[in-house]
Amino acid sequence: MKKARTLDGGVLRSAMLRRNVRRSKATGSLTFPAIPALVDSYVETLERVFAAIGRPFTKAELSKARAILVEKIDWAFSRSQNSWVVVEYSTDAEPAMTLSYTVTGWQKSIEDRYAEWVATRKPPLFGTHPDARLMDLARSLGAPADVPCLDVGAGTGRNAVPLARAGHPVDAIEPAPALADKLEAAAAEASVAVRVVRGSFYDAALPLRSGGYRLAVLAEMCSHWRGYEDLRKVFARLAEVLAPGGVGLMNVFVAEPEYKPDAVARQLSQVLWCPVYTRADLEQARSALPLELVSDESVRSYEHDHLPAEAWPPTSWYEDWTGGRDLFDLPEGKPPMEMRWLAYRRV
Repeated sequence: MKKARTLDGGVLRSAMLRRNVRRSKATGSLTFPAIPALVDSYVETLERVFAAIGRPFTKAELSKARAILVEKIDWAFSRSQNSWVVVEYSTDAEPAMTLSYTVTGWQKSIEDRYAEWVATRKPPLFGTHPDARLMDLARSLGAPADVPCLDVGAGTGRNAVPLARAGHPVDAIEPAPALADKLEAAAAEASVAVRVVRGSFYDAALPLRSGGYRLAVLAEMCSHWRGYEDLRKVFARLAEVLAPGGVGLMNVFVAEPEYKPDAVARQLSQVLWCPVYTRADLEQARSALPLELVSDESVRSYEHDHLPAEAWPPTSWYEDWTGGRDLFDLPEGKPPMEMRWLAYRRV
């Protein structure tokens, strides 16, 4: 049967545009945070982008792309929460109506990220005043000379230097060389004795006073914890370094009791430096260890109420970060998590 000629203007325009795609060229790249739980969302993005440039994928091609993404994302996320996958694509030469793409994963260490901070951000990086909760706790434990302190993840010395100035013997652990250099310079400028230990808190070979600290603080260290296992290691090390009766103070992002974080929240919170834990996680992690919870307070509320007026907020990002808004973009409403000051006594 002979087909009639098509004269409909709209149909003809669409037909010409489809032919024009053959002469169209596109190159580009998409960079995704390496979050395994979001792989299906990333595949949907690729599907939309490839269709928009006239190279729609078949179901089989999308399935293959997903498998590649899964492999690369799992590899990158397992090595660092500061990792990405990059999809680079380009249309193939005409008359082909296809495109080629590659997927690569890359990572950046915490030490490298902080080196970038030191090089590109205007100091002070973490605020000018020590944490009010820490200094109040230190004063409550007795004469400073009798209260040796361990500052874990001491950064540039925001807490370590004031503790030493108050008369406490202070050891400060800082694994990032760029920050450790700043810490040593700050202690020298203040003419106080702070012993800077470069390395990981988890390293049992570090030259620490085993069981010798009356106070250990992990302020903002939770930013870099990777799931439950890191939480468990933190509690185990606290039990090792604290003297009997000594107190470990840490701030942790804690979910509201009614909120149960799913895999997306767990993984994305690690990438955004606000890893979320439930109270069940915390209780399980310290189970069988000689540590008892002695206080539990909102970081934002405590610091807001006790820091000098000129010191609030400590940084431009502090309020949103401690309130859980770095994970949940909620213009209105309160996120189902916040950073809490948790103090544990070694029994």
